[in-house]
Amino acid sequence: MEILIPRFGGMTGTARRRIENEIRFGKFVDRRIERERADTRRRMIEAAMPYRNANRQLGELTLSGIIDARTFFRWMQTDPDFWRDRNNWKRFVRDNPEVQPWK
Repeated sequence: MEILIPRFGGMTGTARRRIENEIRFGKFVDRRIERERADTRRRMIEAAMPYRNANRQLGELTLSGIIDARTFFRWMQTDPDFWRDRNNWKRFVRDNPEVQPWK
């Protein structure tokens, strides 16, 4: 774990207080994470809407869910083999019902 200790030389009091508060409490980062969560849900719903009335059985294949590209690549960055594991996909669909527009 690294601890960053910035040098505050030449900063005004307001900028210095904002930086100190962010280091202590991390409110800016929390707001960004909450906005990303809300945007992810919205993107998944938008990606799944055109397939609301789609046929789930496509020959020998079964459509189990629709996912937006940003979420797909975000998980690929986290774990390159995430989408190859069927259990990961089942858990993802169970935890995010937005990817199944027919439910």
